[in-house]
Amino acid sequence: VLMFPSDDATEITEMTKEELANIKRVVLIDSTWSQTKYYLRQPILEKMRHVKIQTEKTMFWRYQKGEADTSLATIEALYFFFRDYETRMKYENYKEYYSAGGKFDNLLYFYVHNFKVI
Repeated sequence: VLMFPSDDATEITEMTKEELANIKRVVLIDSTWSQTKYYLRQPILEKMRHVKIQTEKTMFWRYQKGEADTSLATIEALYFFFRDYETRMKYENYKEYYSAGGKFDNLLYFYVHNFKVI
């Protein structure tokens, strides 16, 4: 699947466990939001199913001109994808998941560090 909030993307929290279990790879575009149009035209990406996360707001410290506050930084999208995937597949809610270890939280270590520095 391609993690990208296109008009036809499916919200990950609305996917069934069977749909989630069929995901073998997650592709993210690591570029500015204005550059994504170029990458989306690549044949291999055009064929992929799009999934999105619209439930979270970015904490990215750079101003994203013309983008919604749900336009996440790449590491945020990766973190929320795995968090939501794991909670949907194994737990009822994030609090239960977090008390079980929050095993993806370390993905944001350097992100949070840079946020605090800036």
